Amino acid sequence: MNHRVKNLFSVVSAMVSIAGRESDDSQELANSLRNRIHALGKSHALTLGQPHDIDRAVFLSELIDTVVAPNLSTQTIEKTGTPLALSNSQITSLALVLHEWATNATKYGALSVPSGQIEIAWQTEDNMIKLTWIETGQMEKPASDPSVGFGTGLISAAARQLGGSATGECTSDGYRRTLTFEDNGVVH
Repeated sequence: MNHRVKNLFSVVSAMVSIAGRESDDSQELANSLRNRIHALGKSHALTLGQPHDIDRAVFLSELIDTVVAPNLSTQTIEKTGTPLALSNSQITSLALVLHEWATNATKYGALSVPSGQIEIAWQTEDNMIKLTWIETGQMEKPASDPSVGFGTGLISAAARQLGGSATGECTSDGYRRTLTFEDNGVVH
């Protein structure tokens, strides 16, 4: 438990440091950090479960719903992959990545337009998990590249904590993002 708490403090400290370098407006900084900390809290609650289900596994599909669903209105999300139970050590970092992707989708991508669609798929191969997020639908392309900045640094740091890497690119009608990370051998 002590190790987990120290990790959370490290994550929050990194979020504050990176956000401080990237933000010119204190209100924007406060709102951004508040939203990220809220997402961390919701994902951390999954690791604790309820007292009567302390041994309950947290599945990737459930984490996706917890983090992404609050951003949905009329858009659709499709998830494919075999049931994948996560280790507690993976949940916080995965939640951060998913939150950043959902935030970008809300600002620029599929969650910014009523007819937006997101396909999230995962598979395991050679002791690695590959998570792919494909968005269809977007607002007008932003003037600056949304892949550069605070979120990119946070995603890279979270991917490293998972023993993996993340990539992202614009497509002709949206975005494609991929996270590849170590499979901790949790039951699939």
